[in-house]
Amino acid sequence: MKRNRFSAPGEKFAQLNKEFDITGSDFKITNGFLNRLSELGLITESEASKLAGGLNSVTGSTDSVGELKGAIDAISERVKDEDGVSNLLKLLENSKEILDNLDGSKSKTFPVDPATAAAELESFLKSDDADILTEKEKESLKDVQTALTIADKLSPEQRTSAEVSKYMSILKQSG
Repeated sequence: MKRNRFSAPGEKFAQLNKEFDITGSDFKITNGFLNRLSELGLITESEASKLAGGLNSVTGSTDSVGELKGAIDAISERVKDEDGVSNLLKLLENSKEILDNLDGSKSKTFPVDPATAAAELESFLKSDDADILTEKEKESLKDVQTALTIADKLSPEQRTSAEVSKYMSILKQSG
């Protein structure tokens, strides 16, 4: 049987949403979802494999989008009175806005480029500043990072040269 080929990105996203309900708060990133992204040519097999490595080893998925947004709220509330967390709070706020529009269906613009937000989150998690977080909170933020990477793949038209430059500078800092 020949696979259905979708020509326009919109058709691919419509098919993905039909199969996985990306816009629902119960949506979780799973191996099956990553494989489907790869089949549709939205990510490479290598990217799918790398992202799958970040999934929970027990459940084979991230937390649901609703759970991730709840975790962001809980972390923000818990650390808001700590010293030096304004960058983290802004990053969490931006991440939540991106999760609210994971597939780019509500708006084609995000508060910050999802790839940049994912890189900033990765950089934070690798820094000493991440010591203020519990292991559970770190795991939740790793799931958020995976979701931000997916948001970037679902909205590639977001990228501008300035955003790519910022993304690359963050990668160099964290490397």
